[in-house]
Amino acid sequence: MRKQLRCPAVLPNLVLLTIIASLTPTLLSAKDVGPVKSGKHKHPQTSKQVAKAPGMPAHMRRAESFPGRLKSGEREGGPLAYEREKLANRAYPGTDIPIALTDTAKQHFARVRSESEAGSRGPMVNSPWVSLGPSVAFYPAVLGRTGAPYVASGRISAMAIESNCSSRRCRLYVGAAGGGIWRTNNALSNTPRWTFISDSFATNAIGAITIDPTDSSGDTIYVGTGEPNASGDSGAGQGIYKSTNGGDSWSLVPGSTFAVNRSIGNVVIDPTNPNTMYVGITRGVRGYSAVTGGATGNPPPGTGATVGLYKSVDGGNSFTLIYDSLANLDPTNPAIVYISAFGLGILRSSPTDNAGAFLPVFVSLGFNSDPALEDAFSRTAFALTTKNGHTRMYVNDGGGNGPPSQSGSLTWRNDNMDQLASALVVAGANADGWKLLTSPNVADPGYASYDVCTGQCWYDNQIYTPKGRPDTVFVLGSFVYGELGRLSNARGVIRSTTAGDPDPANNNRTFTDMTVDATSSTAPNSIHPDQHALVFMPGNPDVWFEGSDGGLMRSSGTYADISSQCAARGLTPIETTTCQRLLSAVPGALTSLNSGLDTLQFQSLSINPRKPTEELLGGTQDNGTFRYAGSSVLWPQTIGGD
Repeated sequence: MRKQLRCPAVLPNLVLLTIIASLTPTLLSAKDVGPVKSGKHKHPQTSKQVAKAPGMPAHMRRAESFPGRLKSGEREGGPLAYEREKLANRAYPGTDIPIALTDTAKQHFARVRSESEAGSRGPMVNSPWVSLGPSVAFYPAVLGRTGAPYVASGRISAMAIESNCSSRRCRLYVGAAGGGIWRTNNALSNTPRWTFISDSFATNAIGAITIDPTDSSGDTIYVGTGEPNASGDSGAGQGIYKSTNGGDSWSLVPGSTFAVNRSIGNVVIDPTNPNTMYVGITRGVRGYSAVTGGATGNPPPGTGATVGLYKSVDGGNSFTLIYDSLANLDPTNPAIVYISAFGLGILRSSPTDNAGAFLPVFVSLGFNSDPALEDAFSRTAFALTTKNGHTRMYVNDGGGNGPPSQSGSLTWRNDNMDQLASALVVAGANADGWKLLTSPNVADPGYASYDVCTGQCWYDNQIYTPKGRPDTVFVLGSFVYGELGRLSNARGVIRSTTAGDPDPANNNRTFTDMTVDATSSTAPNSIHPDQHALVFMPGNPDVWFEGSDGGLMRSSGTYADISSQCAARGLTPIETTTCQRLLSAVPGALTSLNSGLDTLQFQSLSINPRKPTEELLGGTQDNGTFRYAGSSVLWPQTIGGD
């Protein structure tokens, strides 16, 4: 769903930050994000425009931001004061509240308060909280995006998979925006068994999961808390937790208290020395709710460290701020550190280049030149690999809310990052070594990667390349809704096996659309519209796990040509060619792994007063409204949206 900016108090006044990457034993795959910037709830907007104020976000320039300019929507004869309206609501279906009921309510409240102060003396003594579910959040086919039923879970913010994954045992760790850490030992099953393993944490907001590449058993895991996805409900964290037994038990990393009240983008471990680690922190929201206002990304003075990149050389006992941004390590030399700064592109520190100073190696083009405007916010995601003995970098770069000309994302590649920074960026612009893979021209093969994060790149923008496949690259964004079932299948996730170059053997395709599978021409399975994380099965990157606002999907590892569907979509000849390219290799099957993953992110609840323990409705983040009718397992969706 389209995300909208929500709370100006959350904006970090151009203190910019990105997120460091997850690390495999030989390769680091980049993530990045910007400042806490948005809420993801939709609000009615009027068409009336008001004068622009310098630095005011676009959504705050509308009339609803100025209550004095709006006319009352109250019908004639309705309550004329807020207190009268409350009285009318409480009395319904009557017209008033008898004084006897008021007295009874006062007595009841006094009893509840006295029992709360003295401790419960009834049958609920020491009663624990009990989950009402759902373990199966079920979208019926009629409410599915493609006419297929779907099981959802909450927003996934991080994932990690063990390197020894096989059909006998494959441990996959999933971190949820508000649901903690979950583990399955059989990730290749269509019905994985999920276990909640972070009940000892001080928070359920997760930002990063990293398996220590120096531990061959895969049992040493670091989790950075606090979600870094820049949304109005990306909760702040409480530091870093470490496990040495695969997540069975955890301890707080001693030196990580600097990250309390911040959000951690990732924890990167030097593959040659586990005592050296890098941690990137950004702002997280404190006090968020389902309604606009009240949240802040600014903790009380003295309780929030400077956002940026921190380094430890003693296994996490202490950390030092080394840059006010975040980093990634060169896959051929961990002494070379790349950082992606929100709004600033990519910089690099190399011992052989200007004495290790951070220098620009990629200039972001996804922002407006006026830093006072919201469109100045851009997010630059990058991934590193090696090809022909050189470090290769893939980049997806995009701006904030705004038209594609200012905010549409573009995909780039550089096949030789082993150059001085002065050769990569010349006169403030990307030099010839950078190859633009994207075109806004629908007739061009490069159109496949155009504007894949649709004006909300600050939230949905990731890029990955699997170990050992330097020509394979995935770009994650958000649905291009206007193309679903027409020009493309929405391009929420796209994949290239030719490094983003046109493939002459396949109609000059560059990227193909991973968003919808080939199981049906009328009701196929689909990925959720908003993407955040992806991991590959070690040894077989054709099998991949994708995390989004709607939970976890796994690909079958096979690909199918469904380009014949393009002929019936009412397209022009040029559009048909583009469609055929995009649909020429889609996943053979996409499978939801969300059953039992109890992470659905509820934002509000309403209880049936006539059956308060039997029926309720819950509104969720980007997954619609679900109904509880007594089963803690199955809740059906009743309507879509946020």
